[in-house]
Amino acid sequence: MKGWLKMLCVMVAAGGVTACTEVELCYSEHPHRSTLDFRFHWPEEYAGNRPDSMRVVAVRPINLLRYEFVVSAEAEKNGGQLLFPDEERQPLVETADDGTVLPPTGNDNLWVRSGDYNFATFGWDAELFESDVNILSDDGETAAADGTQTPVYLSYRHYSVDSPELTARYGTWKDYNAYSEYILGGGMPIYYANVERVAVPVSRQETPTVTVDFTPYTMTQKVSFVFHLEKTPDVMVDSLVAEIAGVPAVIDLTSGLVKADTTYKMLFRADYPALPAQADSLTATTLQCEGTVNVTGVVRSYNEDMLTGPGILQIAVYARCEDNGRQVYKVFHAGINLYNTLRQMELLDYDKATGCYRQTCREAVIDVDAVLHIDRDKVTGSGSASTGLDYWLPGETIVVEV
Repeated sequence: MKGWLKMLCVMVAAGGVTACTEVELCYSEHPHRSTLDFRFHWPEEYAGNRPDSMRVVAVRPINLLRYEFVVSAEAEKNGGQLLFPDEERQPLVETADDGTVLPPTGNDNLWVRSGDYNFATFGWDAELFESDVNILSDDGETAAADGTQTPVYLSYRHYSVDSPELTARYGTWKDYNAYSEYILGGGMPIYYANVERVAVPVSRQETPTVTVDFTPYTMTQKVSFVFHLEKTPDVMVDSLVAEIAGVPAVIDLTSGLVKADTTYKMLFRADYPALPAQADSLTATTLQCEGTVNVTGVVRSYNEDMLTGPGILQIAVYARCEDNGRQVYKVFHAGINLYNTLRQMELLDYDKATGCYRQTCREAVIDVDAVLHIDRDKVTGSGSASTGLDYWLPGETIVVEV
């Protein structure tokens, strides 16, 4: 292919081809390129919870060509770097009004060769997502060349339970559901936007500018878990950490289809409303706790009797109580298979045609009916399978040496 392109360039130089076509094929040192001005129009509801930077993929379906960028995520004048193809990277040189060359800013020329492009952008976090973004469908170039929107598959990175990325956020975590590893990002949604068929013209200008406008929206589900805790009045709850299993690893941002061949676990923090005073926190016997995650979805277990695998919620309650005049710190562990609850909620709908899942909603509240009971020594059982409801299984109680 490259040899054919070089031959075309020679023909141009020799007069065999007298003008450039609409789609620039020449890879010489004088390509027709246009600078891109990326502009992000953020809905007000996302204020305070949006990424600082966005990944942008540009695909020319006819005579396939791909560019990837990472750019800042402001409304206009976004700087950044050209990630691919590496041979077209060039630092941006800026000059003052008097012609003085300004110090390097770390930005590249954000440009593409001429042609019609499909653009896709999504929130980027190097710790959260795999660096290689698959922009072609399973059969390669054919789907990208038929003029339709190019799929963009985004995959989560996964970590072991003792990785620094997890321990820095949640400390030491006991893994009682070791069917898979962990992903990060409980608090950050995946944002996405696309623009199709943007014409980048052949121009006599040295570097004409083409504006690309994006209006991002969320591709993840905001899922809140609400559970009810009953405790004896001599136990004071300091904090709670939870783990939800069954988060699909891959999502096609262009269609919203979720691939659940592999699922992971996600840790998140839960809390209860502040009480007037420390004494109230000690004497209160009921607490309503809540934690929220942003996920591609939650896959339920194969059946309600499973003790490991997807669809299982685990909780660690960090608490203290007095023992002979001294504070004793304990961690109470418990787990619940949310099979019945998730079946009733139907966060995901299986698509037989694609073998993937579709999200049924953007937000959901999963209220766990079964009450979690704690006394100063252990978690006590709650509910039973015969009721048809999900029930808590008591776990280990760990005394923390201070």
